[in-house]
Amino acid sequence: MRALCAIALAAITLTAACTAEAASKPAHCISPGNPGYALTYRPANIAGHPELNRGDANALLDLAGIGRSVGRLAGDGSHWLTLKWLRARAEHGDRTAQYELGVRHALGQGVRRSDARAAQWFRAAAAQGDPAAANDLGVLAAEGSGVPQSYSNAQRWFEAAARRGFPQAQYNLGVLFARGKGVPRSSVLAAVWFKRAAEQGLAQAQQALAGVLAQGAPGIQRDAPTAYFWLVLVKAAMPMADPRLGCLKLQMRGLESQIGFTATKAAQQAALSWWRAHRALHATP
Repeated sequence: MRALCAIALAAITLTAACTAEAASKPAHCISPGNPGYALTYRPANIAGHPELNRGDANALLDLAGIGRSVGRLAGDGSHWLTLKWLRARAEHGDRTAQYELGVRHALGQGVRRSDARAAQWFRAAAAQGDPAAANDLGVLAAEGSGVPQSYSNAQRWFEAAARRGFPQAQYNLGVLFARGKGVPRSSVLAAVWFKRAAEQGLAQAQQALAGVLAQGAPGIQRDAPTAYFWLVLVKAAMPMADPRLGCLKLQMRGLESQIGFTATKAAQQAALSWWRAHRALHATP
């Protein structure tokens, strides 16, 4: 936590003096106006499910506790038994196990990689009201991975999770409105959903909202200082080794040159205040 605070504070207190660095636009930079979808899980950490993170007693006992204990006793067969236990819980209707098994199929961890199988388990968990599963099923529907491509189905699943306050789904709804996929294209509604997710600390949403505000759009007045404010928060949450950091710095330098030193410092201070008020969002579970 201390390391995260140090990175965040260092990023937020960065002054405009850094704008003197020469930079060329990296070839891999993605246009701020073309955001991608947000999955709930991450390849480096499949234990990203909300119920597992908050220590749900049944999930931790049945998945982490009993499952792993049986695995440890099995020696070479531990991985197989842990997966078998997970599947048994999923088949008995445990929505946390259903979602976790879907993630394993999506990533090919311990099982054959299959978006179709992932979608089946996500659908089972989503039918029980799991917002993470609904969000990730929506992404598969939007991309046509493992299920027939359908933006209307993607919207339905995103809305189901967004109504429960799930930030990734709120952001993904914003993406649909920004692209006009399955819904009428609307920069205003895209910004509304991006802002809801951004206020919960989702960096993808913060960057997407900054892109809309930096460029302006029909119904949205250009607001470079506020765009810069959100990008400061994105930078604070981004690991120093992240390859996207160069693109982000370039975007921030462009805004700094537009708004000037005084507005840059004010936005940095506002971002620091926001970060302190919302630091619980950045705490490691």
